[in-house]
Amino acid sequence: MTLARLSRQVLQQRLQCRQYDILAQEYYDARRHPTCANFGEASSRALRGVLSAVPQKGRVLEIGCGRSTVAELLVASGGSLRPLMLTDASPQMLLHSSQYESLGAQCFVADASDLPINAGSVELIVSSLGDPYNCFPFWHEVQRLLKPHGGGFFTTPSYDWCRAFRTTRGRDTAEFELADRSRLETPSFICSKGEQARMIEAAGLRLLEIVDVAAGAISRTPISSKLISGNALASVVTLYRFEKPSETDV
Repeated sequence: MTLARLSRQVLQQRLQCRQYDILAQEYYDARRHPTCANFGEASSRALRGVLSAVPQKGRVLEIGCGRSTVAELLVASGGSLRPLMLTDASPQMLLHSSQYESLGAQCFVADASDLPINAGSVELIVSSLGDPYNCFPFWHEVQRLLKPHGGGFFTTPSYDWCRAFRTTRGRDTAEFELADRSRLETPSFICSKGEQARMIEAAGLRLLEIVDVAAGAISRTPISSKLISGNALASVVTLYRFEKPSETDV
């Protein structure tokens, strides 16, 4: 990743909180934003494996949660939310998860790259569709927070979709048309699998698995025109599973 792109990431991230506060009221409206709904469904499918990874003891953190995927999965399976911490840089996006506080989850506003949590205190970190903050500061923060042998799951819209749909000029932004017909751009850093793997490993983490979710797996939400490619096997979301090795690991 070039220094120019990294600098652009930092500048764009400064606008992220305000932009998502504006977007929060309609972000989960599947009629207005069907592509978001499709990505959300595909990411939820990819993250079903989180349930088997939730530790019996220890803290679980979902970063950039919006309407929490982990909380939804745990509630549906009858799991406890008491180990779960939910964070988002946007107060308005975090409101979508406020109902989980009564079930034991902790919710607080925090930047994805600067979380008020002690180093080495988290067993499992999850980020669903984390492309708005997918940069080196975020991954170094993930490494700081995880216990040795702690793990995590990160999903992002697929690079193949990004390359096919977005122009070079708009490769690092997502555009939304709001209900009032105004347009809003948000940061969206989607990397090739090789580039993503290098960024994860450069932060001191070990990449364990890469999983693609195809368009054909989407069934609950109408397919957006932006995802129609004529190929049901085309990847729309990619999951990366990783862990933090201990100092004694070879």
